[in-house]
Amino acid sequence: MQDLNIKGLTIGEMPSKICVPITASTQDTILEEAKEITKTKAQLVEWRCDYYEDCKDIAKVVDTLKKLSAILVKLPLIFTFRTINEGGNCDIKASEYLLLYKTAMLSKTVDLVDVEFMREEATINNIIKHAKTAGIAVILSHHDFDSTPPQDKIVSRLRMMEKMGAHICKVAYMPRNESDVENMKASCNLAKNEEIRFVAISMGELGKSTRLDASELGSCITFASFGNESAPGQIQINEL
Repeated sequence: MQDLNIKGLTIGEMPSKICVPITASTQDTILEEAKEITKTKAQLVEWRCDYYEDCKDIAKVVDTLKKLSAILVKLPLIFTFRTINEGGNCDIKASEYLLLYKTAMLSKTVDLVDVEFMREEATINNIIKHAKTAGIAVILSHHDFDSTPPQDKIVSRLRMMEKMGAHICKVAYMPRNESDVENMKASCNLAKNEEIRFVAISMGELGKSTRLDASELGSCITFASFGNESAPGQIQINEL
C-alpha cells in the first residue's frame, strides 16, 4: 500500500490526519466556516453537501465548491453527500447522486470524494471510474448509527471496499457497550496488519477513544468538529 499524497499531505503516514467537516446550510455560512477552519490545525476539510440548503441545485453546488476551493487552497477538500440512512441530512435519487458527484469532480475543485458503500454497485463503479480519470481519491464509507457488526464483517467490508478501488476504506459504527468498542479496535489491528488504508470509528461517547487513539489504531484520518458535530462523539478541533 502506497501512501496517498494530496496537496503535500501524506495520508496513510502516521500520525492520523485531522479532518473537519463543514455542516453549515447557506453559502455565506459555509464560506465563513471554511475561513475559520483555516485558522485551526485542521489538515483536511470535508464539505457535507447534504447540509447545504441548495444541495440539489448543481449550478449552486459548483459555485460553492469553487469559492470553497479558493479559500482552502492548501487544504485537501473532501466532497460528501451523506444520505439519511447513513446519518445524513437529506435523501437523493441514484441518478441525482451520480450526476452530483460527476459534476463535482469535473469542477476540478475537490481532491477526494466520499461515496456510500451501500449504494448501487453500478453507481459506485461509475464514480470510481470518473474519479480515476480526474485524478481524485475515493473514500468508500459505511455508517451504522444503531449498532456495530461482528469483527469479521467489519474487516470483510474493509477488504471489499479496497477491492472495489477505494483509496481509503471507512467504517463508522455505533457501539452499544464497551465490548463493541474493543471489537472495533481489534478490527483495526487486523486491517492494519493487512495494510489496508482505512478509517474506523466507534461513534458516540463510548467510542471517543477511537478518535483520540486513531494513530495508534491505524486510522489514517480522524474527524473533529468545528462548532456543530457531523457525527456523534466528534471532538472539537482545538481539544483534539
